[in-house]
Amino acid sequence: MLLAQEVPEEAVVAGIRAARAGGWRVVLNPAPARRLPDELEGVVLTPNADEARELAGEQDAEAAARALAARTGAPVLV
Repeated sequence: MLLAQEVPEEAVVAGIRAARAGGWRVVLNPAPARRLPDELEGVVLTPNADEARELAGEQDAEAAARALAARTGAPVLV
């Protein structure tokens, strides 16, 4: 299931839960960049470079991806 943060956080979390219940993989495009939901186990994050830098507080996109992965436990593809 492909999700984006263009809807309220409650909708994103409901989508993650529904996908998990169905055995589906979840990909979250965290755009627009804002606080990430806590329920990211097994979710793949796909921010662009600017979003990754903003979400992680890092200037380098690669460092931002590593920081996001460490913080969330989710794989990150920038």
